[in-house]
Amino acid sequence: MFPKKLCFVIFFFLTFLNARAQQNVADSTVIVKSSTVVEVDSGTLKHSPRKATIYSALVPGLGQVYNKKYWKVPIVYAGFALTGYFIHYNNVRYHKYNNELIARANGDTASFNSSLTRLDDASIKSASDDFRRYRDLDIILTALIYVLNIVDAHVDAHLFYFNVDDNLSLRITPKLQKLDNQAVVPNLSLKFSF
Repeated sequence: MFPKKLCFVIFFFLTFLNARAQQNVADSTVIVKSSTVVEVDSGTLKHSPRKATIYSALVPGLGQVYNKKYWKVPIVYAGFALTGYFIHYNNVRYHKYNNELIARANGDTASFNSSLTRLDDASIKSASDDFRRYRDLDIILTALIYVLNIVDAHVDAHLFYFNVDDNLSLRITPKLQKLDNQAVVPNLSLKFSF
């Protein structure tokens, strides 16, 4: 009985803390420009993640253009072109082997493919199944590229006003460290600047 009461008290306490943390406070963004801090109310910000998401969903790459990340557009279309090429390649091979398999099953010797005559039926069926599987995986990969395009535009729009000046950095540098026994050991030094 006691653990149930303890769980209830902990649950109530955490819920109360969570409710207090969710107070409605005016949302604002701070934009830093050359040692001047300017506070901008989120209602006045013109860049919309919703627009970037819709644009990217309608025309892949348009959300990246809206976010002024022009260099990402060729990457999006290269991904679509590459998967489109492999879909076509695997689909042609799939139909070639599948038609040969159908022709052999029907006994239609006129439809036999001369380049596949030395393969047995099991090899042709295996190749047909493999090319169909590759084609289907390429279609799934194309859909994944489409979804990633939308997600990338949405996230970039949220981070549009994010401060990325030189004062925010992580520097990783090699360093030699001397141990007590006078041995020198190489290691990495991490320096955070903000």
